[in-house]
Amino acid sequence: MIRLDTATRKLQIVLAGAVTTNQSNIVVSYVDQTGTSYTGAQQAANSNNTTAVDICASPPAGMVRTVDAINVYNADTVPTTVTVRYNDNGTIYPIIRAVLQTLGSLSYAHGSGWRTN
Repeated sequence: MIRLDTATRKLQIVLAGAVTTNQSNIVVSYVDQTGTSYTGAQQAANSNNTTAVDICASPPAGMVRTVDAINVYNADTVPTTVTVRYNDNGTIYPIIRAVLQTLGSLSYAHGSGWRTN
């Protein structure tokens, strides 16, 4: 389970090098909840070479954001190495690093974890 429980925590992705043709595509599904509300949403992003990109923004104050699913798709013409990381107010914690083949993907599902295709 991946939870973001303060307004200073977010998920990011960074590539190990520059792409040849196309950036990787990322879609994250999550829910925001308080003691009385539960709202689902998605966030889409594209990688930006070796510059970190926010793929799941910090939750609003007073909410907990629980990540249900993450999908990273390598749209480039060559394999790419991606790192998904947890950014806690500027302190970086790598979660997973994976090599994705051309047209391959890295997926996370709440309850079953990470896998590459």
